[in-house]
Amino acid sequence: MKKQLAASLLILASFVTQSAFAKDEGIIHGIYTLSESNEVEPVFCTASKFHQAIFILPLKVVKGIDQLRCSQGVSTVRVTELTDDPGHVLVNIDPPNGVKNTFDCDAKADVGMQAVAINCLRVKDESASHRSQ
Repeated sequence: MKKQLAASLLILASFVTQSAFAKDEGIIHGIYTLSESNEVEPVFCTASKFHQAIFILPLKVVKGIDQLRCSQGVSTVRVTELTDDPGHVLVNIDPPNGVKNTFDCDAKADVGMQAVAINCLRVKDESASHRSQ
């Protein structure tokens, strides 16, 4: 009986430990690969804002978008060729002012890249030292 109880407790402890670590492994909720400009807004707006996300898009599509209109507000999309780092472009998706349950996104790519991976964190997870340009 004691051996069965010990084995059961060991199995339970293993399950609880695995469950606790599994929560940490699920950091990235979604990786979205999009190819058309009409796909971006619906996917961005409906993506879960409880985890970080990565949006992979053609750079030419990103350059054609200036806003993403979601129910929580309008996010501004900025694509800037960097004068201090020639040949590179910086992509920012800035959240609506005062909205905490949305994404703040950044990416950097070579100008000649076909696609860019835009990394998005929840606004509340962004660094306090981060500032919009």
